Amino acid sequence: ELARSPGGTLLRELRGERVALVGHEPWLGELLALLLLGEPEKGLLFHFKKGGVAHLLGIPSPGGCELITLWDPKVLRAAAPR
Repeated sequence: ELARSPGGTLLRELRGERVALVGHEPWLGELLALLLLGEPEKGLLFHFKKGGVAHLLGIPSPGGCELITLWDPKVLRAAAPR
């Protein structure tokens, strides 16, 4: 379901206390916009770089989540143990 614009089918599959998704742009940005704003067409507001991570909290429904953190890959590499 992450190989197309997100919709109800994908949201119904997001079950469990913790869920991790891996995908590509523009669909991950659209999914963030759907979960945070209820408006997937605003996906360009949430452009992911390759290796980026978003941490959300809430219910997987349109506008049902809040953004906790959006990590750029450079930040993740800097925080990795050496």
